Amino acid sequence: MKSREVGYEFRAGRIAAGGNIQTDGHVVYSYQMLIARRSPDGTVEVIDRKESPSVTTSKHIGFVLNACPNAKIVGGFDKPGR
Repeated sequence: MKSREVGYEFRAGRIAAGGNIQTDGHVVYSYQMLIARRSPDGTVEVIDRKESPSVTTSKHIGFVLNACPNAKIVGGFDKPGR
């Protein structure tokens, strides 16, 4: 699967991986960094691109934002969670 497709699989709640981005349908990781999650009420939170440690992770964040345009942008996540 192409990396850019993983965001759409996350939006649909499906497990997917492509390159160094993966999702279990509830959270999205770029490499080992949590970049997006779905809260119990269904709200999608995506980390701000300014928090990205690399160009590739910034691209991964963009893929999720393209798939989830109504996502809430957050400064970061204290801990992995749902």
